[in-house]
Amino acid sequence: MASKKRASSNTAASTVPKRPRKENADPADETAYSTRVAKATKPIEKTEPNIDIAEDISRTSSQTSDDMSTSHSLAHANNVSIYMSTDKEVRRRQEGDALHLVKLFLSRDVDNIIDLAAPENKKTKHRADSVAKKIALDLEKRISDGKRKSKVANNDDYQKFASWLNMKPSQKIDTQKERAMYAPISAFLCSVGRLIQESHSSQTRLSSSISPKRLLIPSERTDTNCGDADDGSRIDIGIAAKKVLDPVKPDKHSLANDKVGTQTDGVEVNQIWYKDLFAVIEVKCSEAEAEFNNAYVQLFMYTRNIYVTQHNRRYAWGLVICGTKVVACKFGPNYVLASKRMDVASAEGRSRFIQFLVYWSYCEDHRLGYDPTMRRISGLRCWEIKVPTYTEDDNDNITHQMPKIYYSNHMVTVSERLFGRHTRCFLATPNKPSIGKELEYKDYSIFIKDAWPEADIVRKKDHRDEVRHLRTIREKLEPRMPEPGPNSEPPVLSDTTAQSNDRMVVEESPSARGMYPRYEAGGRVLIEHADSGEPMEDTTKQILAQIPDKISAAIELGKASPKGKKAKPSKQYAEADKLEQMRHFRVHKRIAMTPIGLPIKELHSLHELLIVVADVMKCHNTIYKRCKILHRDISLNNIMFRRAGDRVTGLLIDFDHAKNEGEQHGVTHDMRTGTLPFMSINNLENNSTDRTTLDDWESLIYILCWIGTYGFNSKTKPTHFPSTPFNIRQWVTDNMQLNAVHKRRDLHTAENFSEITKQFNKDLPGCDLLTELVHSLRSTLVNSEVENAPQGTMLIDTTRSRQKSLMELRKIMQSPTGYDNLTTPTKRPSSKQPALTRGGVSTGAAPIPSVGPAKTTVNTDSDTNDPIAKRVGYASLISEELLEVVEIFSHLAKKAIAAHAA
Repeated sequence: MASKKRASSNTAASTVPKRPRKENADPADETAYSTRVAKATKPIEKTEPNIDIAEDISRTSSQTSDDMSTSHSLAHANNVSIYMSTDKEVRRRQEGDALHLVKLFLSRDVDNIIDLAAPENKKTKHRADSVAKKIALDLEKRISDGKRKSKVANNDDYQKFASWLNMKPSQKIDTQKERAMYAPISAFLCSVGRLIQESHSSQTRLSSSISPKRLLIPSERTDTNCGDADDGSRIDIGIAAKKVLDPVKPDKHSLANDKVGTQTDGVEVNQIWYKDLFAVIEVKCSEAEAEFNNAYVQLFMYTRNIYVTQHNRRYAWGLVICGTKVVACKFGPNYVLASKRMDVASAEGRSRFIQFLVYWSYCEDHRLGYDPTMRRISGLRCWEIKVPTYTEDDNDNITHQMPKIYYSNHMVTVSERLFGRHTRCFLATPNKPSIGKELEYKDYSIFIKDAWPEADIVRKKDHRDEVRHLRTIREKLEPRMPEPGPNSEPPVLSDTTAQSNDRMVVEESPSARGMYPRYEAGGRVLIEHADSGEPMEDTTKQILAQIPDKISAAIELGKASPKGKKAKPSKQYAEADKLEQMRHFRVHKRIAMTPIGLPIKELHSLHELLIVVADVMKCHNTIYKRCKILHRDISLNNIMFRRAGDRVTGLLIDFDHAKNEGEQHGVTHDMRTGTLPFMSINNLENNSTDRTTLDDWESLIYILCWIGTYGFNSKTKPTHFPSTPFNIRQWVTDNMQLNAVHKRRDLHTAENFSEITKQFNKDLPGCDLLTELVHSLRSTLVNSEVENAPQGTMLIDTTRSRQKSLMELRKIMQSPTGYDNLTTPTKRPSSKQPALTRGGVSTGAAPIPSVGPAKTTVNTDSDTNDPIAKRVGYASLISEELLEVVEIFSHLAKKAIAAHAA
């Protein structure tokens, strides 16, 4: 109900202290502030997920290819303007986001949704159907006796829920009437649970081995806040799992059994917790269509909290009850399927609803959405996580091996979005902890990433497979030692070799040593089929059976003309079919990697940042040259570092948007990659230009500008703000085309770009060096010294107003006082508009005068007349220039650190 969803006056949300508004405060910090202070007054377990390592900026504006269908994520801290809003305004905005998602992702009146909860095992399903039929007949008898007011044993149950079954349909909203429905609905669920329990107790010895796995009982508290909610919302009814032999009554503490994934470790609390709920029921007294829509909106909001708090939840269920109409909803990574309405006022509707509840009690855990490859070990207070492993022969044939087992009680990233990849990250160890000794940070050596990325059904065509990319990187940069012959002597280990797991490798490429995620294990998660015993890939298609095919068939039928005539086949429709199939296919993947990196907010200075950036781009360049893999998602969260004493080393992570060089050409660009404020202009415009390394370099410029303006942690945030908003805020709008226009303007000339850099935090040590670096990168990218090059990714600055030429920078690096020699030259305005280039072909650039160091000429023989090949070649040469620039400034930063230490 809409009126009761506000947090009560004693909740954390209403006691949040208000801090003075800052006109130019970091948007990410603004949105995260209300979240942090709201959580500060709530009890947090010792094992509460630590999500600080994921920068708040990504929650504010991160939009990857999987989320491009909508800018709404229903994440609590995902709206730039949420800061300093009232509770009512925040709530209204969240409901607006949820309504948008309902329109995008909800499919109504879908057949066979209830069958998706049926047990996989045929014998168990047969038993569940038999129990459901028996309970329905028994309940109908009790209802009939109750209507005749017959004194029948156990008929008290009927009196408790009779008011719900007999309520008259209403089109009006009545808050009191709605609250009065909670008790009879709970009584109905408890009655079904008792009948399941009675059936189990009386079953014959022949079928005694087939028993319900759980009872799903409503929580005792209704219309209440959950202790771990981050939005102050109140749920109507929560459903939790109980053991089959426990007394059946409304669950007081909502403690689920370990098998279903409880995360309370047996600690009883007098409050409902999302992490212990199986599902949420949203109740409305009115059966008006508008109330169904409102119920879906609120159910969407509550289900997001289930994903946030339950780290082993693959998908979720929920119920919407409007009057006597019940709708079951199944949530997935990119869909919500709503069943046809079951009217409990009729015998048929009650029978179908009872069958659904019985299925929930008898089915396997993974049919409820829990992950059987992850389990909470309460005695050890940690998660046991199985990571798949496999071998692959020369013909790309896969042989699955025993999964590797890791242990973790440290969450790095939780799944905060209702739709998308549902990425979760853990710090883990291969060593099983002992009882009484909890895992500590120093015990961890493995980083585990669990996600549901989009993929091709055929593994060989899965071009954006991070597992495949990391395996390739390891093989290319860490070549195997030759296998010893039968009479050969064992190899001698030296400083340039290392023992790694079960194989011996030579030291990795010196130019990328320790700067990339090293594959340890990983692949598509496998779940054993309960009936056949065969391992099956955990995919949306496997979960939904044939439903995706039916949806695609419906889409095909929808392509008929208004007169009912079938439209002629076309490439457009064929592409639409392909995209629709893509939309409905995701794969559950898990990967274990080393080493463990730290977020850049843990750096001590801007000088260290410049060193890390140089390392990351050196790694980026090496992987592209040696492995032909383009990263395509350079962002704040994907730049990390490691520290050894006073030395820092950059670490480039997250290759799940990467593609092989050859797979870039000829593909459609419907799926954009990157984090919104750092996306290249090509990606923002979604144009047909093939993406190259220069798009990633362009993203780096935006990242450095963002850091120069807002800092990279609380200590580097500006303390003084200009009277007008920061120009960089125009890079974060809901309109991507407008973002691209702003970036074109800002990169047009050195003078325009100075409007961004003059708002850098000048009080920060090293800011002058950072300013020089971004100007040099912009100048090199836009005004490349490569003759006939397409001048970076999108612009030509015809004035050639370079900040510092490479020759000048080389001299500065060689100078003993090079850091002091960096000065800002006078900016000259551009006299002409920028000329665009696409695929290496200029669209009207003015002739460029010869200025600066000697030009590098690209070979334009007949072998390289292909525009795509030319563009890739140009990009490689320009990338080498850009890499030299960051290495020069890294060297200067190291000298500055050494001078400061001295």
